[in-house]
Amino acid sequence: WGAALAHHFARKLDVINRGFGGYNTRWGIKLLEQVLQQVQQQGQHVALMTIWFGANDAALPGRSAERQHVPVAEYASNLEHMIKAAQAAGVHRIVLLTPPPVGNDARVRHQQIRMGISDPVPPDRTLEYAQQYAQAVADVAAKHKLPFVDLYKTLQQTDGWRELYLEDGLHFTPEGSRKVWLELKDVIQDNYQELSLDRLANQMPWWDQWNDTQPDTYWSDTLPQLKANTEAAAAAAAAGAAASKQGQDNSTMN
Repeated sequence: WGAALAHHFARKLDVINRGFGGYNTRWGIKLLEQVLQQVQQQGQHVALMTIWFGANDAALPGRSAERQHVPVAEYASNLEHMIKAAQAAGVHRIVLLTPPPVGNDARVRHQQIRMGISDPVPPDRTLEYAQQYAQAVADVAAKHKLPFVDLYKTLQQTDGWRELYLEDGLHFTPEGSRKVWLELKDVIQDNYQELSLDRLANQMPWWDQWNDTQPDTYWSDTLPQLKANTEAAAAAAAAGAAASKQGQDNSTMN
């Protein structure tokens, strides 16, 4: 889904993937601190940030993956910490994603294969336990007036979702990743219309606009306009974010 996001915004926005396998929100807070510090040091403008944690936080205590477990109350608090840190750094377009549903039986088989055993073992994660974390995302999103992708609910609406979308009861198949992208795209389009492709300027001119014999002359004439377009787009995005924030402030005051 990350590659699909990058393809979608090609020549419009640079998509930077900072998802790290195995991380929970407790460790993710430290990761986000580094990401935001790099953004500020490089003077970058973040048009959109997705925050997706929970599958590891929802590892069951007392089971094989308990080292990743974070209690649901702390999980919700950690998500809020991330949101506030991002907003303080000037990031105002944020989309949250819930953890996906879990295929309990597939998680058992996965552990048996990893342990080289055939004896029954309890799953390290369950569908029922993950639901608490999905609800926490919904609650945090509502509190901060942010859109979210309810993967926990949406994926289960497809018949055969366990086999179609999940390869080991947790990680996505190619079709599962495609489903994540489609759901995320819909949420972005519904909530951040200013990020529609027809409103974003290209970063560089199309190839057929170049002067095939005088590239230096063409570039010296074109570069100022490209910079002006970029600055105008950034200003419009900032104005849209400010208007959105003002609307949130007003609704809070009301």
